[in-house]
Amino acid sequence: MAQEIEFSVHLTETDIARASDETTFRWRRCLLPGVAVSLAGIAGLFLEPEWAAESVAVVAVGLILIYFGALMPKLLRRKNVRFFLQTPLAQGKMHYQISDDQFRVTSELALSELRWLAFLKVQQTRSYVFLITSPVSGYLIPLAAIPPIHTLELRELLRSRIQAPLGKGR
Repeated sequence: MAQEIEFSVHLTETDIARASDETTFRWRRCLLPGVAVSLAGIAGLFLEPEWAAESVAVVAVGLILIYFGALMPKLLRRKNVRFFLQTPLAQGKMHYQISDDQFRVTSELALSELRWLAFLKVQQTRSYVFLITSPVSGYLIPLAAIPPIHTLELRELLRSRIQAPLGKGR
């Protein structure tokens, strides 16, 4: 890479909510199996009345799956937005400078310079790149903030510099 990639980002609650939806486990995959299991349990109540206890247990498992499929995405999104709102460093405008040697972020409150070895992995979705520095933190970059001429260059740089496999959003 001959030049440095520079851009600025001001994350919003909407960015955090969308990124949360794109990067977390797809709990919605539990909805249809939950409905199917619940219906099977209800059918078991009518078809085999002597197995009522087992049928109720099957219905309960189905309802738990439905709960995970319907409510978990909302709870995780709300948790991530709440953490964002409680983190002053994340709310201001950040200026990124990315080069072969380092990753530099400047904001009103902080200056961070990281070598590429500081990153555990990178996760890329349709709209975001998430550079993970620990199991609970990292840098969220909306792809819309990166000049289009640098998007491919950034992806190649991340692939070559971050040793962990390039993660894909679910």
